Amino acid sequence: AMYAKSALGVKSVFILHDKTSYGQGLTGEVKVQFEKDGIEVLGYEGVTVGEKDYTAVLNQVMAKNPDMIYFGGHYPEGGIIVKQARQ
Repeated sequence: AMYAKSALGVKSVFILHDKTSYGQGLTGEVKVQFEKDGIEVLGYEGVTVGEKDYTAVLNQVMAKNPDMIYFGGHYPEGGIIVKQARQ
């Protein structure tokens, strides 16, 4: 979160997690730091592990037009999210 602000100049973020203890714990702490640093958190949503189509949640994310999408979770879901977000 601090790197996003200082090095990338992020002013707004949408946070996604994979609904696991790891993902929720990670994004919970990062969310606190984003807010502490004055970065606007436009949304905080969970995705279901094992799904192959995250376009519904990504449409919600893109509608908010964040400077950054932060994903907290395991690689398989993160890879799919990045691929679908780019499309």
